[in-house]
Amino acid sequence: MCFPRISFSFKKAKKRDDAPDVQLLETLESGAAIGEQAALPTSGAEPLPTGNENSPVPSHAANDSAVEATEDDPAASDPGRGAWRTAKAAAITALSLAEKILDGLPVPGAKGTIGAVLLIIQKIDKASANVETLKTLESQVNQLRDKALIPFHDNQQNLPDDLRKDLEDLLNTLDKLGQVWISRRNRGTGRRILDSTEDDLDLQDFNEGIRRAIAQFEFSGSIQLRLTQNQHTKDLTKISVAVNAIEIRSSSVNNLPRANEASFSSGRIGAPSLCFAGTRETILKTVQDWLVDKTRPNVFWLNGLAGIGKSTIAMTLSKNAHELELLGGSFFFSRGDKASSDPGLVFPTLAFQLAQYDSDFKQTLGNVLDNNPSYGYDSAQIQLDKLIISPLRDSQLRRKSLLFVIDALDECSHKEKTVELLQLILAYSNRFPSGLRVFITSRPENHIRSIFNQEHNVDKIVLHDIEASIVRNDIYLYLKEELTRLPKRLAVRVGPNWPKEDDLQALVEKSGRFFIYAATALKFVSKDPPRTPQRHLDILLGLRQVTNDKLLPYRDLDTLYLAVLRNAYPEDTEEENAERFRWVVGCIVLLLDPLPRDALGRFTLTDPDDISDTLYHLHSVIICPTSLKEAPHIYHPSFRDFLTERCEDRMFAVVRAEQERRLLLRCLDLMMETLTRDVAHVGNYWDDVSDSKHLKDAADRTLTPEIQYSCLHWATHLVYLKESDDEILTRLNSFASDHLLHWFEVMSLLSATPLAVFIIQDVHRWVVAFTSNERLKSLCYDGYRFILSYQVPIAKGPSQVYRSALAFTPKETLLYKMYQQELHNCLHVLHGVGPRWSPRLTTVQCGWGGSLTSVTYSPTGQYFATGTSSSRISVWDATSYDKVVSFDHDGEIYALCFTPDGHHLLSANSNGVICIWDIISSTAILSLDGHSAPIHSLSARPKTSIFASASVDATVRIWNWNITSGSQIALLPHGQAAVFSVVFFPDGSFHLLSGAADKQIRLWDAERSTVLRIFKGNTGPIRTLSISADGLQFASGSDDNSIRIFSLSGESDNDAISTLKGHTKPIHSVAFSPINSSQLVSGGPDEYMTCGWDINSQNVVATFRGKIAGIAYAPDGRTFISAHTDGTYRIWDAMATPEAKDPADHTDFVHALTFSLDGRLIATAGGHVERSVKIWDAIAGKHLHTLLGHDWAVYSLSFSPDGSKLASGSGDYTARVWDVESGTGVAVLHHPSYVKHIDFHEDGRQVVSQTDEMTYIWDLEHPEIPTDTKVGVGPDPTNSMYGLSEGFSIYMGEAHWLFMGPGSDERPVGAVPEEFRVCGFVFHSDRLVVADVSGSVLILDTSRLKKEFQV
Repeated sequence: MCFPRISFSFKKAKKRDDAPDVQLLETLESGAAIGEQAALPTSGAEPLPTGNENSPVPSHAANDSAVEATEDDPAASDPGRGAWRTAKAAAITALSLAEKILDGLPVPGAKGTIGAVLLIIQKIDKASANVETLKTLESQVNQLRDKALIPFHDNQQNLPDDLRKDLEDLLNTLDKLGQVWISRRNRGTGRRILDSTEDDLDLQDFNEGIRRAIAQFEFSGSIQLRLTQNQHTKDLTKISVAVNAIEIRSSSVNNLPRANEASFSSGRIGAPSLCFAGTRETILKTVQDWLVDKTRPNVFWLNGLAGIGKSTIAMTLSKNAHELELLGGSFFFSRGDKASSDPGLVFPTLAFQLAQYDSDFKQTLGNVLDNNPSYGYDSAQIQLDKLIISPLRDSQLRRKSLLFVIDALDECSHKEKTVELLQLILAYSNRFPSGLRVFITSRPENHIRSIFNQEHNVDKIVLHDIEASIVRNDIYLYLKEELTRLPKRLAVRVGPNWPKEDDLQALVEKSGRFFIYAATALKFVSKDPPRTPQRHLDILLGLRQVTNDKLLPYRDLDTLYLAVLRNAYPEDTEEENAERFRWVVGCIVLLLDPLPRDALGRFTLTDPDDISDTLYHLHSVIICPTSLKEAPHIYHPSFRDFLTERCEDRMFAVVRAEQERRLLLRCLDLMMETLTRDVAHVGNYWDDVSDSKHLKDAADRTLTPEIQYSCLHWATHLVYLKESDDEILTRLNSFASDHLLHWFEVMSLLSATPLAVFIIQDVHRWVVAFTSNERLKSLCYDGYRFILSYQVPIAKGPSQVYRSALAFTPKETLLYKMYQQELHNCLHVLHGVGPRWSPRLTTVQCGWGGSLTSVTYSPTGQYFATGTSSSRISVWDATSYDKVVSFDHDGEIYALCFTPDGHHLLSANSNGVICIWDIISSTAILSLDGHSAPIHSLSARPKTSIFASASVDATVRIWNWNITSGSQIALLPHGQAAVFSVVFFPDGSFHLLSGAADKQIRLWDAERSTVLRIFKGNTGPIRTLSISADGLQFASGSDDNSIRIFSLSGESDNDAISTLKGHTKPIHSVAFSPINSSQLVSGGPDEYMTCGWDINSQNVVATFRGKIAGIAYAPDGRTFISAHTDGTYRIWDAMATPEAKDPADHTDFVHALTFSLDGRLIATAGGHVERSVKIWDAIAGKHLHTLLGHDWAVYSLSFSPDGSKLASGSGDYTARVWDVESGTGVAVLHHPSYVKHIDFHEDGRQVVSQTDEMTYIWDLEHPEIPTDTKVGVGPDPTNSMYGLSEGFSIYMGEAHWLFMGPGSDERPVGAVPEEFRVCGFVFHSDRLVVADVSGSVLILDTSRLKKEFQV
């Protein structure tokens, strides 16, 4: 049963003014409208009787009325009796409706009461004496129904507890009132006439009871009002929740980093103007047709020379699209605003603007940012995908036409980032939602033009190639209208024919194709008195005419700029003012980020008012804000080009090299004047989040804009210079000697640690190229190795420059010697760090998604890629070693290979599937099936789209592909032998080598699918092949643990010209140096050693630690990368001196380490190769003894309580006891199996040892046999990365971070370098010992750290 809804107000069916707006609520939150009642009608339910005049009367009441009102009844015409009958019928109707409503309510007694009264009243036959009583009964029952029963029935599931109790009390009262009627019904219903005294009084009492019950209920408040209030409370709660959710999402969106001044509607000073009415109509129509034509490419490039009007067109297009509700966002690059020239803000800014355009997108984007607020600070690829493409697909906007406008791309502050930005847009353009278009304008700079030339699916217009007459007419209309308006705007008088047609035509002629000329001319003519507009125009028209527009396209523009400058600075200008012009304006045009006027004043050592005076007459070419906090900047980049490249007047020419030199020196001076240890006063703050907002805020509070500029850009000014001088060398020496680490701190504060790697590398290269100062070279190289090795912890906070970096810097380096006094409150390394930098440049943990399985370099050396056993493929920047992008290919990744153009990556997996990936967009564009088993090798044929794949299915397959399809073009069978390696010849021929499990190497003519030669020198399956750069020889790595070198020019089919022996395990990777065909490196996943070979001498010339799954040289041959089974990759300096192993360390895995009870001694135990035990002085961190005697790895160590003896348990089935002082053996304890645990008894005279199943007790005075044995052992010892001693605890967390403190007050105190692959960890007193899987032992003094915790 269902009932009509009622309005929750005093007046039925009237909506309250404060009722919630359902449409608004539906917008706020999906699902049912908040304002609706919870109890909804069920399908097929019977409608609720309402009791109005049209309501149907229950059948028993209707029948009764019909019987008693027939024409045959003599009382029908009796008015009194008629009134009585009417009252009786009305009472019956009211009671019947109430009874029906009570169906299903959880108060059965109330229904019984109503039923009893109804039954009895139906039978009564009484004169008018009872009419008033019956009328009163009808009224009371109707009130009961309307005020209580209907609302109760409708809202059973939606009642607050107090209201439910009040209703139940009311109905229980009704139940009690009706007991007399129920008993009367039970006595019989034969009476038709009520007793005039008793029954009439009872009925009156019943009426009065109902009245009192209702009055009591109403005393607590109207049910309708209370229901309404309750519903409103719920509504408001839901609204509040919805609003809070929206505010949270809005907050996430509003917190996106962005360039507010980059929008077309920002109103920034100097923003491009709109196209003048009637001009540029052809080009605008062309672009607008492209925008609505779904068959056209998604990207449009408008390019043209500086000043030709590209930005004006972009501004007009943006305005038109905005008015048509098509503009999703715009980004107008400008060097005049730091944020507006930052490529890292393009996609967050466009995403923010799109969120303001559409609330559905904003909600979707907010959800994305709720999951990861750092997307706005992530790589450009992640920004585009997560902030724009993915939310668009999930919102309603995916079906709508949208336009993004990106103007003046050439004004982007970083050329490399410009290329990346453009590549991303083009790569993703095929994945755009169907209606999304991107309009880009730029100059035809080489780095931009080369990207567009590679992409055919782009609409393009070269603006300066448009027919001259069209441009001329547009400029004519523009100049005529603006010059006509000018006198009124300036309130000046001009001649009657202003502007003269001849003057106008001459000005148009001088403008040529350049709107910037026309615009600048207007600014010049519009200058304030004393000269009139005609005077300024005469100056312009008296200038030299163009002689050859094609050869000198900027001549008139340059002449105009020179006229502006000479008007501001006449010939008699004092040299002091001219010099200030060159310095101040030179800074404005060459600073990579604009500085506010106050900061510019501090940078140039010029009073801000003097800067204003310098720029006072230059407002037609330089924007000069009045606020000290705003930056002066040029209107158009063509003015910068004029001053630095084409200006022939020495008074105004900014000589680029001289200005760059002054900028460099000023940057160095500012840094040396300002930078100190902990300059931002953040202490040992450690930022464990990705955006480092706390650190950046601290930097902004303490480092003024000119200091931040100097830290970020000093090296850019340096590397522009092509020669050095004493002043530069002196400043560089002082900076590197006293402030280099302070600078690294600031770069951490500015979240620019990766940038510091590029900067110091560029500085080192410049110093090597242009100076002979060996000390400076050493310091710069140390600085490069320092930041490269420790950039990950340094990015967490500036204190890690010392705690995690300087502490682990080799002690013989010049940098360590210069800065070691800064190591207070830091870890102190007693042993474990070499004296000089190792050939390993850096070690990077690729995440925790499995071991690395493959690695490859791109042909250009810009990137390298790694694959893992967990299907993850990552592409890395080969300079900063930052991850560029990651994607997944199902199954283990066994092989990777870049295409020859470097834009795509091939991957092959354990399922036999090949994927071709677009690197920039991380999209799989093709998937190729054909192999029936895992693919272990891929090789691309140089300069073609052909590649080969080698599989365990005993085939090599040759493929050809393009952007839309790929196909197999040849099959090279190998019988039943699995093929593990394939490689094309480097000369681009169709010849290739394959290595298989049948121990044979085949030379193929792949075009004809024929074998040309077979090489049979190996005695095990061929795992890897590499061809030398000169193509004359190749190397094979095999399961026979050897490397064989074969000649490709000889006649023998099976003889290796040399065999390189030194490995003890199968070799899975070999690689020739691309610049030296006598050098190669090799390694495998089962041996903790990578070898560098001189194949002429057949000697190992270097060894590198780690079990490897792959090796690849960089194309320049200076470095190589090794991919390791522990999930790291390592970059090695191929030109460096080989690393010397510390003879005190172990040579392989450290299985056990322990302290003596007093903490003065340390014992460590090596693996099955070395089989030694070493004793160390814990105080000095020095090696004391090496104990030899075991025939296998040592798994357990224990000092006696007095520290005089040491016990060791080994896999050789013995335990040995040693005299610590002499290092000699005391006893050998023989066991039936390997000894996994050993310990001294507290008396020092007995030893307890354990094997897998037994425990033994030995008396050292009679060590021949155990004194006692028992079945069973204690729990296995754990190798925990946690230690507790003298009230201090220390543990190692993720990424080797160390946390230390008293009790639970543990704080990050530094990070052990990633190059250490930790296998052991013990702590005692002030000493922490960390063991490495390669055998190195790191002994750290923690005493200096404890001062930090003293109160």
